[in-house]
Amino acid sequence: MKKLLFVIVYIFVIQVVYAQKTDKNFVLGGSMNFLIQENPTNASDIIPNPLGIDFGLYTLLGSKYRSFSIKPYLAQELNQHLLLGLQLDCSLARYTERYTQYFIDSPTIQTVESEIKANSTRIGVGVFSRYTLNPENTFQLFIQPYLKYIHMNSRYPDLNFIEQYMYKYMYIGQDDLLLGNKRNSFEIGVGLGAMYCFNDRIRATLTIGGIRYERGIEKRSVVNGSSIPEFEEKESFSSFGTNINAASVFFGIEFRW
Repeated sequence: MKKLLFVIVYIFVIQVVYAQKTDKNFVLGGSMNFLIQENPTNASDIIPNPLGIDFGLYTLLGSKYRSFSIKPYLAQELNQHLLLGLQLDCSLARYTERYTQYFIDSPTIQTVESEIKANSTRIGVGVFSRYTLNPENTFQLFIQPYLKYIHMNSRYPDLNFIEQYMYKYMYIGQDDLLLGNKRNSFEIGVGLGAMYCFNDRIRATLTIGGIRYERGIEKRSVVNGSSIPEFEEKESFSSFGTNINAASVFFGIEFRW
């Protein structure tokens, strides 16, 4: 991993040094995405516990997903169509789910309101190129291939973990079931975008996801749970597909000099 990051930075530094001897332009920019998704649920619908464990029924009150992502970059124009650059990818996200749980203790029913939270951070670094289809126009379209390394760190209460261990170690609170998930991967893909040129120096950009392939290693372990013995597992993963959704739409601005 360190060797690959060194190669990425080395290639870009060489490109920058070479650019000092030419009339090629630099581009400094960044884009961002801010997303809030709320999913209210009919509180009158009482459904079986999704864990498959017979310790009560529950009513899902609703869920909320919030994320903020930013992608700063520095690049150099090789010609009027092609640009090559180095980009960072940073994001924070939180998922919250509220529900009421019903414990049946004949002849009474006890209710407990609970909340599940999952937090994640993501940091990526990589190289990208941009091929502009119509550079002579004010409104331009482009495709953007990229390659990047990603480190993701998340903490969450894992429901499968509860199902597996609650009877063995007795039921414990949500905080004790908090798990950590660390993911290191490489991603290669091609995105789409559009750009509006205010003048020769300032441009607004819009990028969306496209086709991507990711491969890496995921490690899960207990990060907070003194009443649970040590637990850790690793597994490799890979995924391929499109990622055109609200979380992949980025608005940005860039400066050219």
